[in-house]
Amino acid sequence: MTVRRATPVDAISPAGRRRAGVLLPTLLLAFVLPALAACSQGAGGRALDVPPSADGPGSDGDIGSSALLADPGRDRSAVASLPADLPPVDDDPDQFIGLDALAVARRLGAPDIVRRDGPAEVWLYGGSGCVVDIFLYKEKGKDPAQDTGGAGVPAGSGGLVTRYVDLRSPAKTAEERRACLAQMLRAARAQARGA
Repeated sequence: MTVRRATPVDAISPAGRRRAGVLLPTLLLAFVLPALAACSQGAGGRALDVPPSADGPGSDGDIGSSALLADPGRDRSAVASLPADLPPVDDDPDQFIGLDALAVARRLGAPDIVRRDGPAEVWLYGGSGCVVDIFLYKEKGKDPAQDTGGAGVPAGSGGLVTRYVDLRSPAKTAEERRACLAQMLRAARAQARGA
C-alpha cells in the first residue's frame, strides 16, 4: 500500500477551492484597494481605475460600472494641523443610516471609491487606520440615474439612501475604530472649510 502525501491543493476540497475563489477577490477589494488608493495619493494626483468585482456581498454578477477613485489628492488622515479645541464630532457609524447621498457627502466628502454591487452602491472612505463602507440603496419612487451628482456626490447617486455602514479597522476595540472615524470626520470638516 502506497501512502500519497497530499499537496496543499489536494488537501482543499473542490467546494473549499470555490469558496476561496470567491473570498480572495472580496478580500483584495476590502484590503488591497484602500492600500493602493493611499499609494496613488503620492503619484502626482493620477486617478486609479479599479476593476469591478462581481464577487462581493449581495452581488448579482452584473455591476454595470467600475469603481473609481474620486479624489486621489485628498488626505483625510492629515488632522495634525487641526486645532486641539475642535468641537466634538459624532463618532457613531450609525449616524449615516437613513441619510441620503448628499448628506453623506456633506459629512465625509466625496468617496474614495464608488462600487455598484447588485442593488447597492458602496462608497468607500479610507482613513489612516480604518475604512468606512457606506451602503446606499435606491429610495422608493426616486430614480438615481436622473441625478447628475454634485457637491461630492457621484453622478447617478441621487435618490439613494444609506441602509448599512461598515467601519473596518485592525483596531481591537470599538473605541479605537470610532476614534478613527472621528478623525476622518474632522479632516473632512476642515477640508470643507478650506483649512
